[in-house]
Amino acid sequence: ELNKFSKRSNEILINRAFKLHAQGNVLEAEKYYKFLLDKELNHPLVLCNYGVICKQMGRVDEAILLYKKSIRLFPKHADAYSNLGNILKGLEKYNEARIYCLKAIEINPNYAEAYSNLGSILRELREFTYAESCIRKAILIMPDLINAHVHLGNILMDQGKLKEAEESQR
Repeated sequence: ELNKFSKRSNEILINRAFKLHAQGNVLEAEKYYKFLLDKELNHPLVLCNYGVICKQMGRVDEAILLYKKSIRLFPKHADAYSNLGNILKGLEKYNEARIYCLKAIEINPNYAEAYSNLGSILRELREFTYAESCIRKAILIMPDLINAHVHLGNILMDQGKLKEAEESQR
């Protein structure tokens, strides 16, 4: 009976953290995420969401550790791979970032954000044709993904397709 109560109270805490985070109350959400992780309650979304907060607050190394821990504990959770790929892209570690984004897509073939991230990474690697196809796949999956349209416009500009680039940017 105590175990049931403990499990239910953990669910309440997790849901409260998610709600605070979704409402933009990042500092309160962070307290909940820390508390849950200090209790060694590892949950893929707790690890990933806390990683997002750490990245937003400039604690990139901490975010990387959280995503790697999530990958180790939950190897089928695509968000950690995609988020880690995005951080590595920001650190200009494009080949490593590419690997993580590809893994996210392998796990979830309809993961628009991962395709968009991969496309922007491939742009940095100057693989424009492959980058464009990844971005178009992201837009096909999620037509209102703004970052994908921006990335597509940039890739098209790189290729001198200015009219198409302008349309994509609009």
